[in-house]
Amino acid sequence: KPLFLKSSWHNQGAVHLDRAPKFIQTLLADMDEVDKRPNPSEQPQILWQKSLEPARAEYRRCHSTDGLWSDLKDVHAERAIRHIYDPVAGWIEVEALVKIDMDNVFAAGAMRNCFRLKMFPRHTSAIHIGDWSYAENFLGKMYIKQEIDNRAAVLEDVTMQMDCKQWADKFNLKASEKHTSARLDMIRISAIELVDRPDKPMLCCERFIE
Repeated sequence: KPLFLKSSWHNQGAVHLDRAPKFIQTLLADMDEVDKRPNPSEQPQILWQKSLEPARAEYRRCHSTDGLWSDLKDVHAERAIRHIYDPVAGWIEVEALVKIDMDNVFAAGAMRNCFRLKMFPRHTSAIHIGDWSYAENFLGKMYIKQEIDNRAAVLEDVTMQMDCKQWADKFNLKASEKHTSARLDMIRISAIELVDRPDKPMLCCERFIE
């Protein structure tokens, strides 16, 4: 009946529609709004596209050559060994290609200096290696004091943080089972060894987060 009613009034033209009872005009206006809504069959696709927007924005930010990382395009690329720790599987080593500005301290803390670093993610396609628009922004951290064994301290930092991340994941699993909103997380870090340098320095490596 509503569809027939709508068709009947519309077919009679705007002049007759203006003379329709007020409740008829309101009903037809509401039905016009319904017509403007997305097709239910298209709704999942629209929601999916909207859900991708944060990921797309993060991808554009990580791969941006603007701002603080723009001058790294002029920095010499070098080989590195990435030491990745998993509390279950232990240590693994993977080769990496990095650009790091160790001539300028990006930030300094009480114990470590922080340097800007660009690196390709582990699963970057081979055809993209060497195209630095696919590299992502990281930070490399090295201990300042000479009396500290930097290599041992970096490996210990990575081990401790990834162990903490495992416990955070277990906590989140229990929280999910109890339907609570409490969540914990730790930044995933690894160790980067610059193997082509004479002293083969090692740094803690983590993604840059604005």
